[in-house]
Amino acid sequence: MKDSGTETETVQGASPGAPPTRQQILEDIFELQMGLMVLGQKSISGMLARYDLHLAHMLVLNGLAGTQPGIPTAPLGQPGQRITLSMSDISRALDMPPASATAMIDRLTARSLVERIPSPQDRRMVLVTLTEDGRELTRQFQQHWKQLQLDAYDVISDEHLQDHLHLMQRLHQQYLIRSGTPDDRVPAPPPPEDSP
Repeated sequence: MKDSGTETETVQGASPGAPPTRQQILEDIFELQMGLMVLGQKSISGMLARYDLHLAHMLVLNGLAGTQPGIPTAPLGQPGQRITLSMSDISRALDMPPASATAMIDRLTARSLVERIPSPQDRRMVLVTLTEDGRELTRQFQQHWKQLQLDAYDVISDEHLQDHLHLMQRLHQQYLIRSGTPDDRVPAPPPPEDSP
């Protein structure tokens, strides 16, 4: 494990003086990734608690704002208008029973963050869309998350940011390939300069 209080960094399980193995380095990376996820979730959960909301609520609000990966959305009417989700979209995206998704939307509706509207194509189908209050709260979530990231990335120099971005793009593409999930929003990274 890395000792943040010293100049030298050692990898967990490495013999003194011996270079760490790939497996040892990966174990430390995986542990740090999990730690970053937990810390990010704690920060977001703290903000959500002030509004008496939970992470699943934020995922739906972000989905309705068009900023949550993995949640399919549809525009209501012409492009540039409000985004909608059907109740079945919400249930599938959050992997929860329809009754739980309905209860969650009931709570967001009671808080005037979302509203239910009939589908223009099928009046029997109910769609969910953000209210003005919901858009404002989602904007606050996004600002909070962005500031959290900006503060964290203060420790990375400008010269290393491009390398970090390239590595993150490559990892993202590999995760998508392994999961079989298409994602057109993240461009494929350019090949390494030493590639033929």
